[in-house]
Amino acid sequence: MEGYGKEMVLRLKYRRLFKSAYEERRRRLEGRERESFLKRFRGWSSLLNLQEEIADKAKVPRGYVLLDIPLVDLFLSEPRMEEVEIPVLLEKGKTKLSEISPIAEALRKTLASRYLLRVLTLPELVEKVRKAALKIL
Repeated sequence: MEGYGKEMVLRLKYRRLFKSAYEERRRRLEGRERESFLKRFRGWSSLLNLQEEIADKAKVPRGYVLLDIPLVDLFLSEPRMEEVEIPVLLEKGKTKLSEISPIAEALRKTLASRYLLRVLTLPELVEKVRKAALKIL
């Protein structure tokens, strides 16, 4: 293995990881804002294009800007998460875990990311990438 692939493997092995250059805190998206978000960030090709656009604007090599957008997947699975209930058998019969313990809600909240989107890059490129991300996103 050579080049970029080898570099990424070594970065993982030695924990020289990408750092956050830009982060947008999670908030509730509804209606048109939610549709717009899904349209803009859904699909590998749109994410790749945005990563390249930010890299070009920051004048850093392509491949050194990563977009992390966990909410797109969460939006797609969110309705199913709300429907999941764990039955608990008590002496008086069956009930839902959420009715006897806050643990179910705590788990649901833990699964949800704290950010809407995040742009990652090498530590030495953080400031340049942050400025570019602010202009593009």
